[in-house]
Amino acid sequence: MSRKKHKQDNKKESLILISALINLVIALIGLIKTLIS
Repeated sequence: MSRKKHKQDNKKESLILISALINLVIALIGLIKTLIS
């Protein structure tokens, strides 16, 4: 049971990490667009 919970926590953490990476990429794209224009 505790093993299953740990697996879910890892999934949650990876989802947070992925969304953070996506936000970082979006911010970088916005910065590049601002620099180009």
